[in-house]
Amino acid sequence: MPWLAVTAACNLGLAWLLIQARLEEANLLERLPDYRPYMADVPRFVPRLGQEKSMPREPISLAGSLRPLQEQFNAGRDRLRFIALLSPT
Repeated sequence: MPWLAVTAACNLGLAWLLIQARLEEANLLERLPDYRPYMADVPRFVPRLGQEKSMPREPISLAGSLRPLQEQFNAGRDRLRFIALLSPT
């Protein structure tokens, strides 16, 4: 009965995919407040084919929401550069 093992593995993989997508969306909503309108316009897994959805009147900008993450990244990068300068070659 190898089909039973394959079916079970596929079901576990699908369950993992659904759970992981929910967790990632929750994380993005927490870090990027402007993600909610984007989420409403874009389907989770399968793109809308053949359906033309009207674009929002004002473009959604995530740049302001990403600024704190960019600052954290830059600070970490600068620390690594400093450590690299101090380490013997």
